[in-house]
Amino acid sequence: MKSDGLSGYANGNMLRSHGVADLLREARLRYGLGLAIVSDHIRIRQAYLEAIEEGRFSDLPGSTYGAGFVRTYADYLGLDSDELVRRFRQETARAGGPAQLIFPTLRSETTIPGGAIIMLSLLLAGLAYGAWFIFSEREKSQVGAVQQVPPQLTALLNDKGAPPAVGGTTGAAFAPVPVAAPAAPPPPAQTVAAPPR
Repeated sequence: MKSDGLSGYANGNMLRSHGVADLLREARLRYGLGLAIVSDHIRIRQAYLEAIEEGRFSDLPGSTYGAGFVRTYADYLGLDSDELVRRFRQETARAGGPAQLIFPTLRSETTIPGGAIIMLSLLLAGLAYGAWFIFSEREKSQVGAVQQVPPQLTALLNDKGAPPAVGGTTGAAFAPVPVAAPAAPPPPAQTVAAPPR
């Protein structure tokens, strides 16, 4: 059962004579509560509670939120929340008329256009490829040129398979030397078993 919370107001006479802001502030002060304590208990920002108590309803985030804040605040203080929300809606309707919604306009972003990004990317890719090509060519030029072919190899090519003479000798110097076959391993030693005793 909901308490009307108006017993201290001479059966609601003050409710008719005061606005929502005054009623909420007087009820809070009657209980000796600070706005910070009330704000912590009902989880509504202190700035919004101050705006409600001072009648600055335009500082609230919207009429729906404002009505919810007034309902929660009135319930916390033991007042008739339905009556206070009704009065809050009447006061806000008289003060500002229907709420006009103002939507923010989007500003154009100040960024580089897409075509410029593509051209810049292609330019950077071309520069990177050019640098790679130049550095890879430098490495090739640093490799020493092949020296003159030695005369022994030239003679070998001219003789078509005959080994060239080295130091005035004939091709016998390059003839393969027969290698002796490795000696066969010695046969395993035979052990004679001792006669049983």
